[in-house]
Amino acid sequence: MIGLRRIAPELGLGAELNSALATFAQGNSAAAIEQLNELDRRLAALPDTDPRTSLAMWPRALVLTICDGLDDHHAYFDTGADS
Repeated sequence: MIGLRRIAPELGLGAELNSALATFAQGNSAAAIEQLNELDRRLAALPDTDPRTSLAMWPRALVLTICDGLDDHHAYFDTGADS
């Protein structure tokens, strides 16, 4: 998530990522996954002529990895570590 936060502003997705992370912090992993998937769709839609397209591969991999972890461990993330 830290790496993604660093590069998101360069890709024009800082606000969307912050929103997804805030949703995650509230304990709603399903909504966070949906927001992250939307971020991934926006990255995937960058045209080949856009110079940000080559930058988007690594963040897309991070988004997919985060979504996978949230999905696999949603009970933990949704209830909190001390529950």
